[in-house]
This record gives sequence, C-alpha cells and structure tokens, in this order.
Amino acid sequence: MACHLFVAFGTIPSGVATRIAAVPDIYPSTTSPVGVRLPAWKIVAAFASGVHLTHTQLVAPSFSRVGNPFVRPVQRGALRALTDPNFCLLFDRPLRLELDEVLSALMTQDAGIDEEVAVALWVADKIDPVPEGDAFWVEYTSTTSADAGAWRQLDIQLETLPEGEYAITGMEHSSQSCIAARLVLPGLNVRPGVLGIAGTYIGTRAHRAFYEGRLGLYGTFKTSSLPKIETLISTGTDTDHIGYLRVVRVA
Repeated sequence: MACHLFVAFGTIPSGVATRIAAVPDIYPSTTSPVGVRLPAWKIVAAFASGVHLTHTQLVAPSFSRVGNPFVRPVQRGALRALTDPNFCLLFDRPLRLELDEVLSALMTQDAGIDEEVAVALWVADKIDPVPEGDAFWVEYTSTTSADAGAWRQLDIQLETLPEGEYAITGMEHSSQSCIAARLVLPGLNVRPGVLGIAGTYIGTRAHRAFYEGRLGLYGTFKTSSLPKIETLISTGTDTDHIGYLRVVRVA
C-alpha cells in the first residue's frame, strides 16, 4: 500500500514536553489531542520542526518496552520545511506499531514563550515498489482557497496527458504557507503526501526522498478520473498552489 501522511500541528508552551494535537484526519480515526489510533502499521519516515524546537519523541504503548524513540534529526529555525530539510528516514528499519494502539508526539521548545511546532509521520504496512518505465514530471495548479490548521481539498488543473493510466512515484507542492500536501486518489483509502514548499517553488526543493521514489508507489490514476490534492497550511489563506507529480504511464 501507499504511505499515509499524518500531521500534528499546534502551539505548545516553552520548556515543557507537551503532546501535540493531531490534525483531524479521515483515515484511520484520530483521537486528537492524544494522538492517532492506528492499524498494525510501520512508521517509515518522520519530520519534526519549530523555530525553537529542541526535542520530539514518539510515544506508543508498544514502544515503552524499549523506550519511546526520538525523531532525529529535527528541523530547528523554521516551522515549514526548508530546502533539503532534516528528515528522519526509517525505511531500512521502520518502527512497528501494534494493532489499534494510539501514537502521539511529545515535543519541547525553548523560545521562552508559547510557539508553534509540527510533526509529520509517514506510515504504511509495506512500501510498494515503483513500476518500471519512463518517469517524468507533470505540473498542476490550483486556485482553491485553503485555510490554516486543517486539511483542505483542492481541485487541480493538471497538465494534459495522453489518455491512459499513470502511476505516481514522486510529488512536490508549493503555496505561500504550506506545511504539507497529500494526494486524494480514486479507490485509495490512504493519503500519501509530501512536505510542502512554502512560498516560491523556483530554485527550492523538499527532501530528496520525494523525488527519487523512496516512498514507493503513491498510487495510480486514469486521465478520466484525475487526483485531487489536500493541503495543510500554517497561517492565512492560500489561493495560489503549484505542484508537480512524477508519473510513469502503466496502461
């Protein structure tokens, strides 16, 4: 299956390890602010950020047998992802979760005042390999209004493709205050996604994992039923979105 992207985002006090509230999610059920209740999946990657972030620790009942793991490295200095952001890659040894346990993130910052922090987690039961074939990038845009603090679905205008079926193997998304973006694909009950690029996309890039197929197959779509995009922004209202999908024609 494709990876599902969860994000927790909010304001926490300074100097106190605090469980951060999960952004309400459609699948599986969320139990915000405690965390997210998951199937027996694996955490394959994580990203934690904040201007004065010091620590991020993942907490789940099954982890307590050996010690709740820290996210390393983390991004300090900005809430939204920087170019080539610090990214916790766990593909070789993913963290296994027990069925129906609640996973949460315990975060600490040292700003001296309350401050926003964020954590993103990519979870899956397995990573499906990308298909063989020529891979190329296509552009999409959207002018759908997205408000801060929740996943907002965008209608997109995708570059015209020859009629057929396409597999998505990479993704990039940019808007003025974007934290993350994910795909809504027909027939797929998980939502694979990427870190957002805030502001201009020209000359800026997210982590290389999103470009090189490290997250495996995101999903497939037919030109008769195009994907939609969900985006999560941190502030204001974004109405100018631009992104790219790396695709392989499979039929």
